[in-house]
Amino acid sequence: MQWPVNISKLTTILLLLVSFNSYSQTLIDTLNDKLNSDISIQEKLDLIKEYSNPLLYSYPDTLVYYSNYALKMCKISGNKKDKITFTGLLSEAHFRLSNYSEALKYAFESVKLCEASKDSNELAATYNNIGSIYRVSNKLDEAKEYFEKSVTIRLALKDSEGIASSYNNIGIIYMMTSSYDTGMTYWGNALDIKLAIGDSFGAATTMNNMAMYYRDIGETDKALDYFNKVRDIKQRYKDYTSISMVYLNLGELYLKQDQYEKAKDYYEMALDEAEKSKSKQLISHAHLKLAEIYYDHKEYKTAYDHYIEHSNLEDTIFSEETMNNLDEIESKYQNEKKALLIENLEKDKKIQKERQTLIIFSSSLGLLAMLIIVLIILKNYRQKKKDHLLISEQKNILFEKNKEITDSITYARRLQEAILPPPQLFETHLSQSFVLFNPKDVVSGDFYWMETVSSLEGGLNVDNHHPSNSPQGENLVLFAVADCTGHGVPGAMVSVVCSNALNRAVKEFNLTEPAKILDKVRELVIETFEKSSENVKDGMDICLCSLEQEGEKWNLQYAGANNPLWILRKNSKEIEEIKADKQPIGIHLNPEPFTNHQTTLNKGDIIYLFSDGFADQFGGDKGKKMKYKPFKDILVESANLNMKQQCDILTKKFNSWKGDMEQVDDVCVIGVHL
Repeated sequence: MQWPVNISKLTTILLLLVSFNSYSQTLIDTLNDKLNSDISIQEKLDLIKEYSNPLLYSYPDTLVYYSNYALKMCKISGNKKDKITFTGLLSEAHFRLSNYSEALKYAFESVKLCEASKDSNELAATYNNIGSIYRVSNKLDEAKEYFEKSVTIRLALKDSEGIASSYNNIGIIYMMTSSYDTGMTYWGNALDIKLAIGDSFGAATTMNNMAMYYRDIGETDKALDYFNKVRDIKQRYKDYTSISMVYLNLGELYLKQDQYEKAKDYYEMALDEAEKSKSKQLISHAHLKLAEIYYDHKEYKTAYDHYIEHSNLEDTIFSEETMNNLDEIESKYQNEKKALLIENLEKDKKIQKERQTLIIFSSSLGLLAMLIIVLIILKNYRQKKKDHLLISEQKNILFEKNKEITDSITYARRLQEAILPPPQLFETHLSQSFVLFNPKDVVSGDFYWMETVSSLEGGLNVDNHHPSNSPQGENLVLFAVADCTGHGVPGAMVSVVCSNALNRAVKEFNLTEPAKILDKVRELVIETFEKSSENVKDGMDICLCSLEQEGEKWNLQYAGANNPLWILRKNSKEIEEIKADKQPIGIHLNPEPFTNHQTTLNKGDIIYLFSDGFADQFGGDKGKKMKYKPFKDILVESANLNMKQQCDILTKKFNSWKGDMEQVDDVCVIGVHL
């Protein structure tokens, strides 16, 4: 958010504050003393604005109090401009405290005020804040929409600092959705602008993002150097939130190197800084990382205590009520707002007038403020020069990696296609069936799997080369839909490990009961990842079935890890659900043997296996998730059609629902008609 704060007076205050040992008490006491003095309402409002940035970085809960106090004074004075400022400050402060419903409520209130006063600068900043709220709430499509609204206005206003901020945030969205090339382009543009305008604080934010990218592609030394530089810059501003994030990233970096004590120390420091910032989300994440590291070292009591703290905070931050509140606040705003008047943005004359007003106001502070600014510039010049040189040197290296990554992803697709069963295998063994497989990216974290087993003397024989025409007699068909951790390249790599474990469980260990197969697969997956020097906790959710014909009926067995099985009986309008065990294939705090379910099916019955990608897709008129009830309705309505037609209808419904929105996850659905 860009506040109409007098830069000279704010800098004066910051310079004075750093000379005191007790930063917090000095800051608040100084502000209280001045507010209690005999000054006008407007002078009080200006004072709070001057103190807003240090309060926002270090004590957002205190800023909530002063912003509410200022809004009461705005009501008395009738100052509409300041009302917008303090409404925006309330949104920013609540965001830092992880109070996302409150943050969104005040953000949309600020939008209405900006539209009424035609304040395009503040409107662009508020759109940027709304995008950040949706991003941390994992509503990525909404986040991208508001970041793009913000940058459209800022480009029209030629607001370089604001454009860089929006580009940085849009880059994060593309990185979160595995669009690495596009994300890097936005980060590169953001960095160029920040360097050009001398914004080392903002450049450090983008630099932190680059450091995480270096860490994830294995450039450990560069990542470590960047994180340390970012920490030094952020500490000069006492930005506890950013410092906590840097320590969390350093903890993750050392954990990847199996330096557990260093990792634990950084997670502890991250927790300390997060508690200073009062950010519930950062505190929660720090507790989770500490729980994981203590659990890995068999300090179960300490791990449990940290996990409980994390769980309680997560329930508070991302409760169903909170997420529903976000949707309700958005709907309320959409219903109340009128057509945006972006095309009627204030012309050059008003912009020039505002700039002249700011210059006149700043000049009135006198010679003392100007002298202090000169001292600060001289003091920081060398440091900024070093920061900019470091960032510029690293940028070209980052872009050179892009082409290598793209080539690797293309090759990974060919490798993944090799583990999927060929279409003729389904046509032979499950002739009345369909497979809807629609990866989000070039490669997929979802995969489907099939094996056939024949009963022979002396044991079981796995045969997928010369199958019979149907799952009958002494032939058993095993098939599954699996959803591995992540999507894109990371998900595809995990899918290869998990598919191989399924093959081994059947071929090498001669298992045919779904529950026992999943028990063995979990063991093999954990064993595979334990061989790595990295601390890997990936795995998969899966729906696994075995089907064997016995006369006019079929014997169906099923076991699931988080993914259920749906059955639609002949002539029925209700889908039966066999629930999965609430645990993944992979490391879990309280693993239990998987449950084997068995039922009898008749001719005309249909079974459905699926991952969560279809139901979790955003779209429709309001841009919301489809969810499972509409998914079931589509299946019931098309049940009388053949399986190819059912697959076509599912595909059309999915694309129609998604519309112009980006696909959020891999999609895999299998239907089998008996």
